[in-house]
Amino acid sequence: MDLTYELKEQMKAHAVEQYPLEACGIVAGGVYVPQNNTAADPRSDFALPARTFADYDVEAVFHSHPDAEAAPTEADMKSQIETAVPWILCESYSDHATDPFMWGGSYIPPLIGRTFRHGPSGTDDAGDCYALIKDWYKLEQGVELPEFPRSNEWWKRGGHLYIDNLKAAGFCIVQVGNEPQIGDVALMAINSKEINHAAIYIGNGLILQHLTNRLSRRDPAALWAKQIKMWVARDA
Repeated sequence: MDLTYELKEQMKAHAVEQYPLEACGIVAGGVYVPQNNTAADPRSDFALPARTFADYDVEAVFHSHPDAEAAPTEADMKSQIETAVPWILCESYSDHATDPFMWGGSYIPPLIGRTFRHGPSGTDDAGDCYALIKDWYKLEQGVELPEFPRSNEWWKRGGHLYIDNLKAAGFCIVQVGNEPQIGDVALMAINSKEINHAAIYIGNGLILQHLTNRLSRRDPAALWAKQIKMWVARDA
């Protein structure tokens, strides 16, 4: 599905109209169809009317985040997976809304130079460190890694995104002393005692990584040796 300029403008107008509530709607037949937000607290959540998916051939789901960052929450990511259609999100304020972006579709932004935003990559050429690894595997090896819904700064809430999901993603720990191979993933602790970041080895002593508040980029692996707590590799 294409997120056209016309669709974006309609969604932005609806988001401002509904502020300070979360606006919501769907794309069906290439047309934006606003919906009533039936959530118990529409200021901080949204729910589509019960029959939405029965009454329409839904191509995408849209909602806004009033006065909040347009980054998918853990609940947003879970629901996008459950609906199996792309989701679209924007920030909304009393007088304007940001450009909506879409995730969960087929578009994969360039691996180098994308901006950091918590969650999966999307049509705004942004995403987080796991999104970068997931996209590299898709583009470079044709492997579809699972999506893992996650809260922002999950490690500060006792989460262990990478360790808990190693097996589900098809990875195992590499023996200490082994040289990394292309596709191996470095699990790192950045300004934390907990593993909270990951980078992928792309050969020639380089890792590809996406740190908070930086563009995704290649870096010499040796520069990050102190932050690397372990290497993991895809099971043969």
